[in-house]
Amino acid sequence: QCSEWRTYFFDKEVRLSERLRALKTLIFMNECSLTLTKRRRMTSAELRYIIAVDELYGGGRGARLTDVALKMGVTKVSVYKMFERLECRGLMERNALNRIFLTDSGRAELAVNMFCIDYIGKAIEKFCRMKYTEAFKEAVNTVCALSEPCRAALFGYLKEKRDE
Repeated sequence: QCSEWRTYFFDKEVRLSERLRALKTLIFMNECSLTLTKRRRMTSAELRYIIAVDELYGGGRGARLTDVALKMGVTKVSVYKMFERLECRGLMERNALNRIFLTDSGRAELAVNMFCIDYIGKAIEKFCRMKYTEAFKEAVNTVCALSEPCRAALFGYLKEKRDE
């Protein structure tokens, strides 16, 4: 298989742009497989993008990269790079219209995080006397700083408390 790639990349008949596109695809697939093999906790930036996509989802039509960029105050390139990262983790997908949306795994991850964020945000708002919008940002950062076992325990506690 390596010899096939080597032949393809050094074949003078294959245009340079095609070779570069194939190389980028190969690198992207390699990054995806590395990302999936080592599960790491979500960063607050990743979670903010997921929240923005969920808010812009539009009842199943998906979110446009431009709309996400405008909502977050970032460039479209930044949104695309984050989308690629979250796609590798299996949290987002793109449909035929090039709109992005959360996968089932992404929605589940968001639901757990939002449950914890809401609780922590309300506590920050109450005890630190902050506006909820600021408390929400702090809560997102806090939840992402928690280890996976700690976040799972907090979610379990809050779910149990709600069910009482």
